[in-house]
Amino acid sequence: MMIPKKYLKYIAYISMFIDHLAIMLNGQTLISSHVYLIMRGFGRLAFPLFLFFLVQGAAHTQSVQKYIGRIAALAIISEIPYDTYFYKGFPDWSHQNIYFELLICLLLIVLLNRFMKDSDSWPIYFAFFTMIMCVPPYLLHFSYGYKGVIATAFMYLAFREKTHEDLSTDLNGDLISVNKHRVLEIVYMCLACLALTYKSATYQYVGLLVVPLIFLCSNEHIKQSKAMQAAFYLFYPVHLVVLILIKSLLTMQNGFFGV
Repeated sequence: MMIPKKYLKYIAYISMFIDHLAIMLNGQTLISSHVYLIMRGFGRLAFPLFLFFLVQGAAHTQSVQKYIGRIAALAIISEIPYDTYFYKGFPDWSHQNIYFELLICLLLIVLLNRFMKDSDSWPIYFAFFTMIMCVPPYLLHFSYGYKGVIATAFMYLAFREKTHEDLSTDLNGDLISVNKHRVLEIVYMCLACLALTYKSATYQYVGLLVVPLIFLCSNEHIKQSKAMQAAFYLFYPVHLVVLILIKSLLTMQNGFFGV
């Protein structure tokens, strides 16, 4: 049974919302520590799925330049609500929102697509560009830092394996699928998720659950309407604004009742 890609997108955005909601509810002491950890754990599904969509998007986009431009614009737009919600307010240079991380990851994917295609020297290009692109997230304090770039590199390899399928014949002469690419796909996805767990909270390991989800995802690329694309793109800054408003209302209510 194959899982439509649109369902994975729903899971990614819902898990991100729950993850960010947990931070607010915990700060307002409205949930227990156990519920907080469960919600944060579920939120670990979001970023690996976003990386998968990023690799897929770079492969199917009609204009890489416009794709990069959209991600860059969202990174700039999202910074004010991001700093306001998670930190003391804008500007806060100690951390940058997730779209800055995704922008660097997308640039890495574009470079790999350019230099690794039909090249016998692809491991050299792979290692070189991955190391180079690890520097900006580390120095500029992006959300996942260099770990996000390394995870992207492995997710890129996983996607390459997912789009290939060897065929052979059984004893009856029927075509059968050889599992080499599928095994490598799982290995690379596991490495991508494990890269994010380095020096992270234990609940980061929940992100490994995306491996069977992506493995069972259909290879078919479904073109979305422009309205749906805009909704997915704007979800990040809009949901942060909504959470800021809810947080402000809860703070005012607590102050009013002297809590």
